[in-house]
Amino acid sequence: MGMSDPKNRYIKSVEHALDIVEHVSEQGPIGVSELAKQIDMPKSTVYVHLQTLKKHGYINKEDDKYDIGLRFLETGSYARRRRGIYRSAREEVDKLASEVEEAAHLGVEQNGKRVILYKSEFGDAIYDNTSTGEFTHMHWTAIGKVLLAHMTTSRVTEIVKKHGLPSATSKTITDKEDLFDALERIRDRGIAVENEERRSGVVAIAVPIFDTTTGDVVAAISVSGPRQRIVMGEEEEIKQDIIEAVRNRANVAELRYNHY
Repeated sequence: MGMSDPKNRYIKSVEHALDIVEHVSEQGPIGVSELAKQIDMPKSTVYVHLQTLKKHGYINKEDDKYDIGLRFLETGSYARRRRGIYRSAREEVDKLASEVEEAAHLGVEQNGKRVILYKSEFGDAIYDNTSTGEFTHMHWTAIGKVLLAHMTTSRVTEIVKKHGLPSATSKTITDKEDLFDALERIRDRGIAVENEERRSGVVAIAVPIFDTTTGDVVAAISVSGPRQRIVMGEEEEIKQDIIEAVRNRANVAELRYNHY
């Protein structure tokens, strides 16, 4: 009997621990009995995993409830600092937020999801509820869509097959062909618009950042805010000054990433 491909071999106990971490992150604070029921795992097994994670600071316990531990902040900060695009783009995201007086973001793709590496807010721009480190569906967001637009067709198909096209609002794209049509328009225009597809009332615009050596998209920068502050006119077009600001800051970040 031949050995199975190591790439398709997984350690069940590690998968169980990660399932527990993900559920506690989403549902916590939560008791062990409720958690065991939700993930369909023996209470004794869940308890042992929780105690082990707690020992290392990845789970916190208070009043018989478990929540995510602050050790993840340290671990996440290491992962972020080691990405060259974070170092290259952070200052430009801050400047962008100040220029347009809205929330600005730097995002990448990981495991088929959009991840926010950095967020900068200006004044009352807290209208947007996106948080640093947030993973969400690519097709819901401007950053996610602009990243998808510059991936191969096979990679986009793989992501859709893995995560599906669930809806967040009535305006979310939920059809594969509609998504590919939208991605073609994004490539033609050079920007992606999120038109209340993730959250009602919120509009965003994103511009890609490329590795000019390989031609691959590595990240995207976006601005988001309430519809009435982002769009204008009867046609409700994105304000041109916002588009230009995002493009300019993305261009500078791309230059730094590729040449410094």
